[in-house]
Amino acid sequence: MTVETTYMGAHRMITCLAADTKPTGLPTGSRLHQTDDYKDFYWNGTAWIEQTHSAGGAPVGVDYLVGTAHVDLTAEIVVGTAPGGELGGTWAAPTVDSIHSGSAHHTQSHGAADHTGDVIPAANQDFGAFFSDILQIAAPANPAAGTRRVFVDSADGKIKVRTSAGTSVSLEEGAASGNATVMHLVAHAALSKTMTNIGTSYVDIYAALTDLGNDKHLIDFGGATSFRIVYFWDYVGAGSQQVRWVDKADNLNVLWEPATFTADQDPGDSGWVALPAWATGDKTIEQQGKSTTAADDPQAKGFRIFLK
Repeated sequence: MTVETTYMGAHRMITCLAADTKPTGLPTGSRLHQTDDYKDFYWNGTAWIEQTHSAGGAPVGVDYLVGTAHVDLTAEIVVGTAPGGELGGTWAAPTVDSIHSGSAHHTQSHGAADHTGDVIPAANQDFGAFFSDILQIAAPANPAAGTRRVFVDSADGKIKVRTSAGTSVSLEEGAASGNATVMHLVAHAALSKTMTNIGTSYVDIYAALTDLGNDKHLIDFGGATSFRIVYFWDYVGAGSQQVRWVDKADNLNVLWEPATFTADQDPGDSGWVALPAWATGDKTIEQQGKSTTAADDPQAKGFRIFLK
């Protein structure tokens, strides 16, 4: 038996032939090399364990974390020469990125005092003795049925509620004027006037000096969201007649224009209609009429305008 022993600190390095009896009771981690078949073993504390090698000498089948792949390794895990993913720096001193999966890196869980926003989705809110600031925006799209959308309207700077029907109701004027919740009579014409040869283009109904008081009606639309017009009209003639109520300053701003008719309107009634976008603040409203037969002589008999 040929056994040669060298010392590696507390460990030993044994060289021998395959047929030789191997020593036991050595410090764990000691090595043994057989010179005739070039096999290597290590002592695990109770037995000699053979080590298998690739052609390059590294053990075969062992998992190695390597920067780059190598042909002499069979099961290496290539991790790159620098940390990746949400890591930075070097492998000797890796760092953690400040953004994780698109969100900022946080060092603690958040309570109410840590939030700059007030609203938590899908939860009831208790603001306590605090307030919320809401910036102005243009009227938003209509919410779904059964839902209300609160916003501050950039058109007039007032907080409003948007309904699924497209109506924006101000929350600011209701307590002062009642316009947001109570019907108000805001214009009233009671003069009966025959429109001799009314013509085929719209003309003002109450335009003469004797019509003062029935002619132009200054209306404050603030706080209102809808209107209703009730009017009386004696049909006299042969044509299709029509009336409308318009902004005196710009007749293209039409408050309401019913369909043509060939019979008395006793009364004509718009029902409740949402205010057009131009009907804000103070506007002067006037009534106009026409017929498809210029020689018609209908008689206007007054109207009332309500807001709420």
